[in-house]
Amino acid sequence: MKVVIMAGGEGSRLRPLTSQRPKPLVPVATVPIMEHLVGLLREQGFQEFLVTTSYLAGEIQSHFGTGRDFGVSISYPEEPMPLGTAGAIKNASAELSGAPFLIVSGDALTDCDFTEAVRFHESRNAMVTLILKRVSDPLEFGVVVTDEDGRVKRLVEKPDWSEVQTDTVNTGMYIIDPRVLELMEAGTGYDWSMDIFPRLIAESEPVYGFVMPGFWCDVGSLSQYREAQEKVMSGVVQLRIPGAHKGGVSLGHGCQIDEQADLIPPVVLGENVKVKRGARVGPYTALGANCIVEEFAVVERSVVWENTYVGSEAQIRSAVLGAKVIAKRNVSVMEDAVVGDRCLLDLGAVVRPRVKIWLDKVVERGATVTMSMVWGHRWQASLFRDIGVAGISNIEMTPEVASRLAGAFGSLFPLGSTVVAARDTARSSRMLKRAMISSLVSVGCNVLDLRGVPLPVARYTMSQVGAAGSVLVRKQPGNRRMSLVELFDSRGKQIKKGTERKVEARYFREDFNRADAEDIGLIDYAQGAVESYLEAISAQTNMPSAGLRVACDYAHSSVGALFPSIAANLGIDTVGFHGHPDSRRTPNTASEIEAHLQELSHSVRHLNCDLGILFLHEGERFALVDDQGAIVDGLMLFALMAKARLAASPESSIAIPSFFPSSVAQWLESLGARVERVPNTARGLQHADIGFSGDGRGGFFFGEMPTSFDACFATAWLLPLLRAADRPVSQYRADLPEFAMAYDAVTIHGPEKGGVLRELTEQFPQDSSEPEGVRIQLSRGTALVTPDSFEPMFHVHAEGQTNFDCEEVAEEAVRIIQSIIARSKP
Repeated sequence: MKVVIMAGGEGSRLRPLTSQRPKPLVPVATVPIMEHLVGLLREQGFQEFLVTTSYLAGEIQSHFGTGRDFGVSISYPEEPMPLGTAGAIKNASAELSGAPFLIVSGDALTDCDFTEAVRFHESRNAMVTLILKRVSDPLEFGVVVTDEDGRVKRLVEKPDWSEVQTDTVNTGMYIIDPRVLELMEAGTGYDWSMDIFPRLIAESEPVYGFVMPGFWCDVGSLSQYREAQEKVMSGVVQLRIPGAHKGGVSLGHGCQIDEQADLIPPVVLGENVKVKRGARVGPYTALGANCIVEEFAVVERSVVWENTYVGSEAQIRSAVLGAKVIAKRNVSVMEDAVVGDRCLLDLGAVVRPRVKIWLDKVVERGATVTMSMVWGHRWQASLFRDIGVAGISNIEMTPEVASRLAGAFGSLFPLGSTVVAARDTARSSRMLKRAMISSLVSVGCNVLDLRGVPLPVARYTMSQVGAAGSVLVRKQPGNRRMSLVELFDSRGKQIKKGTERKVEARYFREDFNRADAEDIGLIDYAQGAVESYLEAISAQTNMPSAGLRVACDYAHSSVGALFPSIAANLGIDTVGFHGHPDSRRTPNTASEIEAHLQELSHSVRHLNCDLGILFLHEGERFALVDDQGAIVDGLMLFALMAKARLAASPESSIAIPSFFPSSVAQWLESLGARVERVPNTARGLQHADIGFSGDGRGGFFFGEMPTSFDACFATAWLLPLLRAADRPVSQYRADLPEFAMAYDAVTIHGPEKGGVLRELTEQFPQDSSEPEGVRIQLSRGTALVTPDSFEPMFHVHAEGQTNFDCEEVAEEAVRIIQSIIARSKP
């Protein structure tokens, strides 16, 4: 017996889920509804299918094809115009003659035993058999009244309660004798329930109703959709769920579940789902293929479609997330909320109960959505952050995004220009860099590929080869989940704001200069980059340091292959740790860095080393441990480096970030330095007129190597000076002053940051010499308030006479900001 699947439904009541996906392809327990149906029918012996389509027909044909992959044969009769439920079947009558055929709905979920319905049809010698189901609320369906033998006496479409005589309803599934098709004219519209069945009943033709004993659900609303998921997962519906099954959990092929993750049955996971440490998934939760659930996130009683990302500590409860949704850290999606495909819910966003968010929307950081979002779209205000373009690896920062960014950047240069490309050792960085190289050559740029080299080598090479520009792909410092792409000019410096705006304009317009096939760029591989860098360091640090014994923690970075050569040239004996590059084990968080420093402290003391060095962020920053095992970092490390700088080069110019306490500037000036306070940005701390600067986090810039923060050069410069002074680092540290400072942050929801800054400026008149932010003068000290360039927050750096004073100043400044925010809320 042939089967006709009616698959033209739009599923309008399921929107936004069906805005760009036909209802038959909506997944239940990670499998499309119609795929469940085809599998059920195949198991019952049905092999030949005709599928009638209308809404997004190409999507259905693309998914099922000829049916070969599903073990059946599928054809798609053409319907030149909408002909109704019966007229569409008449249109395919040439393929349905000679024997009864089964009609089923491609967007209803069922485990009906159709073979039993066929036997019923044959036993009654029926012309039509309607497959019926008893339901608790028949008002939304066509009610069917039958006699004791099952013969249909009456049909009532969508009745009110005064017309209801039974709870037996029409499921839209029928067994039809081909003689019925002779009652219709070709090319004319007919409906089964309104035209054909009433006519047959009036003419006393054998029309019967078979009451099916199994499960059937029309999945006509979002609430029914979630209920259908729960029925399938709980086993009420006898349908096959792919994957390995154990204890109420279904795992698709390639799933990765952390040992400390918690799966609470029933749970269905599609292929290649990843659930990380501390996350909780379930009960009654389905995650589509390639979903990622980050650490300590909660997803319960929810449906999450394929390729969706759930950030750390996010809360998804009794909700539906479409495909390719990005729900970032601390996002909350509440009961009965629906988020459409490709939406971005930024950090801390809240979606209230029963809210619907249509496709491709962006919910800003910290925003609360209280009503449905249908129209409009908020584009990113800026593509660039303080140091480049960043996003979650392979979620936001994908090969497609990297390719567009490189195309926009390369299109700024004349045909045949050279662009340098480099990366760190992370696998995601390799992937993104290759995408960027492909795009660069497509717009006519030649590429000099440095491959994976330590960041100091990459940046030095970029400043020396005379290229039109450079791209560097790496993990964002402090967050291994994020990828960062930095763009540099011909001098190896971060591109200017004006150039960033030009790149953004081309990126968003997709305005790329595609080169003629004969003008596609060439790719060359740089030779001797490490050797050139080592020669440059040797030329600047030619003072021998023989006799020093240094413990080096390379933090699983490529610096482990570079610094031993620098140390050997200086005559330094090194003991190395964690030298094998592995970006997954590189310390990023404060606790991870502290653990490495404690281990290094232990090694310095037990191996009788003169000091220890922890290289951070692929050789960009570092921290020290002195000969007694004490940690030297932050402001203490800056003071040590600055004092050594002034000892080697009296009256040097030194730049310090604006948030440094004024006592730092006063101390430096007392040592003869020319001090400049600059904005706390990469551009501010690394401009050409500065001889030396530091960011207070282990990053140091030297005029002798005017590229960027370089921990290899900084330590190679420092160690000979320490050796020449013949004093242990602990004595240097003891001579340094203590600087009091405190830090806090204020998250802002609602008013614009500019309005808060304006009110602060009105309350506290400003000195025009302040390089950034607003400085608040309070009784115990001062606080510098600076807006974050990307996050919806303010940074508060407080200074005073003592640490206690600093804490008091920071708390008072936070209260002032919070009061302004509270007054500004509508």
